[in-house]
Amino acid sequence: MQEETEAQRHCRILSFWRKHGLQAALDAFGVCRRTLFNGQSRLAGEGGNIAALASKSRAPHWRRRRQWPAGVYAEIRRLRREHPNLGKEKVHVLLMPFCARRPMDCPAPRTIGRIIASDRDKMRRVPARLGAHGQPAPRARRNSASPDTSGRSSPGTAPPSIPSNGTATGCAGTSSPSPTSTPAWLSHSRRRRATAPPPAPHGTWRGHSSPDPCPPH
Repeated sequence: MQEETEAQRHCRILSFWRKHGLQAALDAFGVCRRTLFNGQSRLAGEGGNIAALASKSRAPHWRRRRQWPAGVYAEIRRLRREHPNLGKEKVHVLLMPFCARRPMDCPAPRTIGRIIASDRDKMRRVPARLGAHGQPAPRARRNSASPDTSGRSSPGTAPPSIPSNGTATGCAGTSSPSPTSTPAWLSHSRRRRATAPPPAPHGTWRGHSSPDPCPPH
């Protein structure tokens, strides 16, 4: 059974009110008079469309915004750019003398954390990677044209055909027996399973045979 929406419930309450009266609707559904009359006016204003009875957002139209002098933002940004990993508590300690020299209030550590979190780049730059000799190290880029040495086949290429006699045919048309070798296109886990030795028979341990502890009668 489909769950009743809030608009459908309000519509059913209004229909019950028109049929059985105001006091019966108040007693049956536990709503107040204002709810019934507001729903009736909203339904009439939308031309009988029950979508008007759906609950609307109760968020305030005007929200309080954080307002601090531009010098505070600039100083926090300067400190974070000089020390990228400087936390809000340490920024607060370094910001207090700056605000004391000027007629402005110093924000609390929590406020500084919100200011940093609301900024797009978190008021810092990403530090460059340094090499062994203190020089900026270039970022390593993956070359798509480099040969694949992982043993996996590239997309769009088919693995080599393996006849039923256990020989793999190469590019030159020559075949070589491969009882223990595995194709290069197999993955690492499949290659391990293919080259693993067969399981030891029953009654052996690490290659040493031992008599069956429970011989048949």
